[in-house]
Amino acid sequence: MSKRYRTLIPAPVQDEGHERPPPEPERPPPEKKQKSHMACGNCRIKKSKCDGKRPTYNRCTKQQVDCLYAEEDKALTIAGLQSQVQKLERDLDLHTDFIAHLQAVPSQEANDILRRLRTSPDASQVLASVRGRLADQARPSDLRHARGLMPPTGSSIEAELTFLHGMVYPAFEPIDPANIDIDTLLRSATRSSHRHHGPAAEALTTTTTTTTPTTDADGWKGQSALSSPWEGPPYTTVFPVSGPSEDPEYCDERLKDLNIGYWTRVPLDNAFAASAISLYLESEHPFFGAFDADLVIDDLVYQRVDFCSPLLAVSLLYMACQSFTTVDIRSSTLVPALFHEAQKLYKADAADNRPVTIAAIMLFGFASTMAGREPLALDLFACARRKAVETGLFGVPRPQHVDEQWEAWRLVSSDQLRDRAQVAWGAFNWLTIHAIFYALKPIEHPPPFPIPGDADKNAPNPRPPFWPPHQLPDYMGQTFSALSRFCILTQEMYLVYYCNDGDPDGSPPSLAFAESKFQALLSWADTLPEELACGDDSPAHTYLLSCLFHGTVLYLFRPFLHSAGPTPRLRSFAAADGTLDRIFDASVRQLKRLLYIYVSQLQATLYSPILSCGLMHLNSALMKTRPRPATANPDDPEKGGKSREAEVEWRFYFRLSLSYLQELYKRYPMWIDVIKANLAMAVDGGNLTSAEALQIIDDIARESGQHHGVVEHVFTSCIADFELAITDPDRARVHELALKFDQLALFQEFTTVVADGCDGEAEQPAA
Repeated sequence: MSKRYRTLIPAPVQDEGHERPPPEPERPPPEKKQKSHMACGNCRIKKSKCDGKRPTYNRCTKQQVDCLYAEEDKALTIAGLQSQVQKLERDLDLHTDFIAHLQAVPSQEANDILRRLRTSPDASQVLASVRGRLADQARPSDLRHARGLMPPTGSSIEAELTFLHGMVYPAFEPIDPANIDIDTLLRSATRSSHRHHGPAAEALTTTTTTTTPTTDADGWKGQSALSSPWEGPPYTTVFPVSGPSEDPEYCDERLKDLNIGYWTRVPLDNAFAASAISLYLESEHPFFGAFDADLVIDDLVYQRVDFCSPLLAVSLLYMACQSFTTVDIRSSTLVPALFHEAQKLYKADAADNRPVTIAAIMLFGFASTMAGREPLALDLFACARRKAVETGLFGVPRPQHVDEQWEAWRLVSSDQLRDRAQVAWGAFNWLTIHAIFYALKPIEHPPPFPIPGDADKNAPNPRPPFWPPHQLPDYMGQTFSALSRFCILTQEMYLVYYCNDGDPDGSPPSLAFAESKFQALLSWADTLPEELACGDDSPAHTYLLSCLFHGTVLYLFRPFLHSAGPTPRLRSFAAADGTLDRIFDASVRQLKRLLYIYVSQLQATLYSPILSCGLMHLNSALMKTRPRPATANPDDPEKGGKSREAEVEWRFYFRLSLSYLQELYKRYPMWIDVIKANLAMAVDGGNLTSAEALQIIDDIARESGQHHGVVEHVFTSCIADFELAITDPDRARVHELALKFDQLALFQEFTTVVADGCDGEAEQPAA
């Protein structure tokens, strides 16, 4: 069958007068839409298209919302994945050891562990407690071999702690205090994180002219022509002055554009204010963290009031100028004016419950504490705590359904979420530490927000998928995040140690509770990043974290050392001498070395008052842990006296402690009472004579406190003698011990006058 094809009709013939129409132009192929390889965070949440433009997507710009990207480049993505893989490997090793431990222990103990896992609301605490017992699986030969390689330690348990938890119990070479000159040691400290900070930099020291000091109506000898920081050099003063260089370096470059006159009526030079704020941000803010530094500095420089306020700005200056006194003595002339301005602004903002006001009140309270205005500081902290609880920043039980809480957070901008989280955790951390030193009621519930700067998915609070990135400035490191985790453990411990009548409970808690908390603290320390290890190049604030850890260990075990009977042993360690007193002594040795490293490496401009959180525990242990019997012979160690070597060591570390406190007194008036309290404790313990103590306080007042001028009565009621606080907390407070020292000085003066009078009467007949 033939195929039928379509008949083709010939094209029509066109006339010569008609032109053929031009062919239609070819259409270009349709362009393929360029797909965005990575959408911004806002588009991911709304599941909308994103063109991936950097730094800001057009739609985000129109909607005036933050345009943030989870990863900036492939390198960061790879680094993040590698970090996550390493963490998973550590968790896998821990869980493998945990399973092996369950298989090795008797059935009754294994069942007990499983029961605790099922009934405990926080399984991580149970795992942390069990993790300590895994040390028993270490072979004694391994521990002996490790101890033979490391520097000498005070006990086997200290060597085991160094072997297992070297981050907080590092090995260190011994020093000989008898061959160390403390004055030379302090002068040789050259470390400073600001190029223009530090009296050792002679090239950066401003011109100084020394004149005869004048005497005011109250008899105080002070500055003859101490200029204000807004006048600028050259100026005349009786004190050496170090100030900013011509081109100062700040921890935040935005401070170069600061116009401080917008925020305060106190006339201030912009460069001076920026230098003082920069020093505070680098030295104190990584630990105190009352506000989100990035948001506040942005508002402070560009004159916005979203996350900054006049009260916050003036409170920041009030604290920063006190801290800056060791750099530029003229700062002391500004402190009274800034205090009075902050006090007026506080009264005006009394009814404001915004996070910025809570942060400002916390900062005002911290600065008032350092200035010795403690009654006001206690009222400020109580006000900030009440406002924080009312607004749900902390102190509120976690809701059963976090979805409802997350939905409320979705209505808030990303910057506001960051601000709330930073203010909440900053206030919670400081109020928790403050409550321990003042025997105040603890906070029952930590903040519900994710910890700022903590990217760990296993963090205490779950991070919502829409939560904005909250990276802290480089100068803060990871100290604040680690501190927040630490304060959760401290708060849980203090809830048990605190008694409802306002005083610490005289009877210690169960040994099981103390051991579980110690294991939880060690587990926290094992998760710290390497950058928080105390090394030669570590930031100054890393030493504070270790010092706080060991002070907490002393606080945890101190009540058991005063109980009758033998000192109990912790069975979670393999060392035969793993008793509480040996662990206590190991932390005392670590505190001694931390103090030595801190004052020998850091310039005084970087000294932080936070170090005293561990130092006051150390001083209590040095002077009260081994009280000398009344029948002791000071020259015979076998009869209760100290050996010559022990006496030299004690005086060495006590002198280091006083040197640190003296530098703090140059900035903050409150520390003169703390110095008196420590001297009173030393005299009571028989470690110093009254004449020696009086000579020390006279030297300190003459060398360090003149620039404070005539100040109001300093009052400080924190606990100084933690040994005495177990039985009599009222007599253990700073102001009681300082008053006792003043009475001692008055008695000494009285007896001297009487003795001189008696000598004169006895000489008359002979004449």
